[in-house]
Amino acid sequence: MRIVLVAADFSRELTTTVLWLNKRELDIRCVRLKPYDNGTETIIDAQQVIPLPEAEDYMVREKAKDQAARSEGADRHALRRAFWAEFLPQAAKATPRFAGRSPGDAHYIAVSAGPNGLRYVYCVWLNQSGLEFYIDRDDGSGAFNKAVFDYLDSKRAEIEAAYGRPLGWERLDTKRASRIFDDSIPGGIRSPRDQWPAAQKGMIDAMLRFEKALTPHLAAAVAKAEAGS
Repeated sequence: MRIVLVAADFSRELTTTVLWLNKRELDIRCVRLKPYDNGTETIIDAQQVIPLPEAEDYMVREKAKDQAARSEGADRHALRRAFWAEFLPQAAKATPRFAGRSPGDAHYIAVSAGPNGLRYVYCVWLNQSGLEFYIDRDDGSGAFNKAVFDYLDSKRAEIEAAYGRPLGWERLDTKRASRIFDDSIPGGIRSPRDQWPAAQKGMIDAMLRFEKALTPHLAAAVAKAEAGS
């Protein structure tokens, strides 16, 4: 629906409001009318003030772009919920720590690894999936997180051998947290739905190996980090 406001002039407050509403998918135009006496007749000069004629095509394109982006976002959220709804019951059977989790819009599902601040995380993106071990205890300095990461990194060869392939190691020196991850599992929410089960199985198998590889080192990593804090 298009709304046309007609007046001899428009206040700044009104034009500001119209511009704000137009950015939210309304179609409001402001047309200024000025009458001129031409002897025996009155001539009306009509001038569109909002949107300016030269800007109208641009505004139409921007509105279409915004609508497409919102639609894409909503679609992506719906696909994530569907993916997690299928995945989580299987994950809970294989890894009980994921039992009781509900599907959501985010690209990840995280649960505690036991010690405070340590989490196992499943991730799914558009065309691939993965998992990570996220280290983020808020001790005020981040020293605990870096100490845990450094200890595990000193066991990298042993951990990767147990996992069965190289992992990503990010100390994230400019941030409080650190992470160890694998983002190479084929298949994501944009993959054909009949390919989801293979991606989900790959994620579960990887998490089982991931936990097996990391668990023997966690107690020592936490103890060393806490002793140094």
